[in-house]
Amino acid sequence: MTMVASAQRIRLALSAFDAELAAFGAPWGNDDLGSLIGMVYETIRTSTTGLPRRR
Repeated sequence: MTMVASAQRIRLALSAFDAELAAFGAPWGNDDLGSLIGMVYETIRTSTTGLPRRR
C-alpha cells in the first residue's frame, strides 16, 4: 500500500469518526468540564489534521 493510499484510508476513517461523533450532538456534555474537553479535542484535531472545525 502506498503512502497516498494510507493517507486516504486514514482521512476516510477520520471522516467516519467525525460523522459518528457529530450524531451525538454534544458528546462531551454542556457543563464546564464537557465544554473544556470539547475545546481541547477540537484544538488537537485541527492542529494535527489541518481539517476545519466541525459544526
